[in-house]
Amino acid sequence: MKDYFRVFSHLSNFLLISFCFIFFLQAEDLALLKQKAFRILKEENGNVILSIGDLAQGQKILFVRPIEELQEFEVIANGIVSISSSKTSIVRLNTDTLKKFPTKTDFAVFLGQPKKFITPPVKSGLEGYSAESNNPEDPEPGFMQMGFSYDQGKFSSTSSNRANSYKSFSYKDFTGFHFIWHPEFLPNYGAEFSHTSMDIPIYDYFNSLKSSSLSLTSLRVSYRNRVKANKIRWKIFLQSNYQEFKTENADEYVITSNNAGFGFGGQIGYEKGQSLLTSKTSLWGQPLGIYLELFYQPTLIVIDGPYIQRGSASVSSNFTTFSLFYIHQFYYDFIPWFKKYFFEIRYTTSTSNIKFNGNTKNVSSNFYTIPEGGSYSEKNDYISVVFGLKFEDWFGRSLKPRTK
Repeated sequence: MKDYFRVFSHLSNFLLISFCFIFFLQAEDLALLKQKAFRILKEENGNVILSIGDLAQGQKILFVRPIEELQEFEVIANGIVSISSSKTSIVRLNTDTLKKFPTKTDFAVFLGQPKKFITPPVKSGLEGYSAESNNPEDPEPGFMQMGFSYDQGKFSSTSSNRANSYKSFSYKDFTGFHFIWHPEFLPNYGAEFSHTSMDIPIYDYFNSLKSSSLSLTSLRVSYRNRVKANKIRWKIFLQSNYQEFKTENADEYVITSNNAGFGFGGQIGYEKGQSLLTSKTSLWGQPLGIYLELFYQPTLIVIDGPYIQRGSASVSSNFTTFSLFYIHQFYYDFIPWFKKYFFEIRYTTSTSNIKFNGNTKNVSSNFYTIPEGGSYSEKNDYISVVFGLKFEDWFGRSLKPRTK
């Protein structure tokens, strides 16, 4: 029964404070309130760290959450100052009246005039706790990203014999689809899917145009760090690739072949902006970052055929890719549903080094036999321009919503 009256008393106080604050909101302009309020650095275990120091112990603080669409605020929590240093203060939340945990996007306001005081000794419950250090940042928001690319480049090949010696072409077309997912509940981990396909002009030995196509599919799982004050973002990843080349050419100068493999890579960059924008930008948007990426595939499985075959690819065959790219972001709040956009420009160069062993096959000719043990290389240099959408990870949030 005593607990009932105690909870009822706390609830009454909180309702009274909320009522007073709502009255205050009616009297103050929204912009003026934001000027008077101060920011929240973080919340952890019922303690909120504020970006203001030299506050009196016991000072009452109210926490509010802005609702921009309605131009008003929601009262979500209150508490009292328990520890204060010269730069920051720790507020102990009143858990009996707590509606929501404050985050960095919320505001804190005084209930009464703040007073300076001499910092008291740290209590046992917070012993060794420092407001200026050992404060891990809140997890980044998860997101989904979907984009389409326009690619322009040149594909070339070299051969130690006739086989595939005419496999060279230039291309420019809308060819690619790219998807990235960083789950809300595991924002440092990611999954990526990419598919590129195109019809390409291939000429045979007699300079006749032969219908040909090239497609590349890749799957990637990755882990990325949290961006700190130095703005450095790094990522490591595992990736599988599958490439398919088909041609109507009947001789050994350009042959049908597939290759696949599994490799690893890394990415490092300078990331200036947020990975997911939460407020509108100017018409021209704002930069996200610039990045370098390297991928290495130590083995390459190559299958020719069915009528012309260069043998079996040896274990020394490999595939390497190097990329340099820049990402720019936009947030347009006047567009319904789809507000977040991105633009990416990327330069990529990739090289395949293939060594064959075993018996060769050439059904198309009775006069030329493909030598065994041939060496081949393929190079693809291209520039991609990608434009697409970004979304909050509503799917991941439905699986495991955050509590803070």
